[in-house]
Amino acid sequence: MNNPVYLDYNASTPLDPRVWQAMEAAYQLPQVNSGSITHALGRQAHDAVEEARATIASSIGAEARDLIFTSGATEAINIAIRGIAQQYADKGKHIICSSIEHRAVLAVYDALEADGFEFTKLPVDHLGLVNIDELKNAIRPDTILCAVMHVNNEIGVIQDIQSIAQICNEHDVRLFVDAAQSWGKVSIDASICMFDAMAISAHKNYGPQGIGALYLRRKPKRLRLQPILFGGGQERELRPGTLPNALIAGMAKAAEIIDVDADQKHTATLREAAVECLNNEIPDHSINADSNSVVPGTLNIQLPGIDAQDLLCSCADVAMAMGSACTSSVPKPSHVLGAIGLDWQAAASSLRISFGRMTTQDELTQAIGALAAKIPQAASIAEGE
Repeated sequence: MNNPVYLDYNASTPLDPRVWQAMEAAYQLPQVNSGSITHALGRQAHDAVEEARATIASSIGAEARDLIFTSGATEAINIAIRGIAQQYADKGKHIICSSIEHRAVLAVYDALEADGFEFTKLPVDHLGLVNIDELKNAIRPDTILCAVMHVNNEIGVIQDIQSIAQICNEHDVRLFVDAAQSWGKVSIDASICMFDAMAISAHKNYGPQGIGALYLRRKPKRLRLQPILFGGGQERELRPGTLPNALIAGMAKAAEIIDVDADQKHTATLREAAVECLNNEIPDHSINADSNSVVPGTLNIQLPGIDAQDLLCSCADVAMAMGSACTSSVPKPSHVLGAIGLDWQAAASSLRISFGRMTTQDELTQAIGALAAKIPQAASIAEGE
């Protein structure tokens, strides 16, 4: 059987061949511990890790010492949010997030709520955008933290992080940004936006799975977080454990080859072609949260009268998703689509097409044609239920 057309880039991007080459070269070196600086091989590994750290930090407008390595965005999210909550608990226990945050953020908030913290979910408009005035109104004297996702994984909406950071700084509220879906897709400059912490993940940006990073702002108020894991003193004692040298080399190469303009131009061209193909092949569709404030490589479409899960399961030639890969096994409607105003039925009839650097126009055309061919069967199943 031929491999399906892969259009699930928001779940995980393919590994860029240049990244694999960098990792292969790293794997061919002696597999030593970068913490073993008492011998030459250990120092060589340590220097390579620090060079990689500087490369990755530079890609987000930061310095090497601002970055700690993690296993991915989820771990970075947990370290940052729990750590900030603990550090500022004496000031207050009120925290804010947008209503379309990733489950990794919402789950940490739920755990903190059990510890006595109170949180407010900011509503979004029909495009998925946070209202700045509503953020201002939600901030209280006891508010210590706000978490806002830079680019949403389901609908691709881009939040105005700079304006949000300005409001948080004016009110002495720490801001955490989940940038897993924005790193490499849109420009990020931590020195300008002035958020306090940010999570990024390599496998969302053509790098390897299993490695990510947490940016921590040092000025004007340095975060002094507590670890969630305990062991050695690696990564400023915030993330103990032996560092994965080859994965870090791969993440650094992914950072090095970022070309936001070229990738945006490519995905914008693909999006235009996909919309034209959808109009021809599946005229009875609509695009959720369709605006200029989205990354072009994410298309969330609604197919009225169709169960999207049944459709995708019946279409072996296509690899797409209904929404977040982290909740694909949970039979609940998307909280993101609900937040932008879709009812349960509309959310259940929606699917996400996400594509990127390695996607071709022929692949998109082929995939949409395959979906269109299965729609009559999916519609008859939905009518019979």
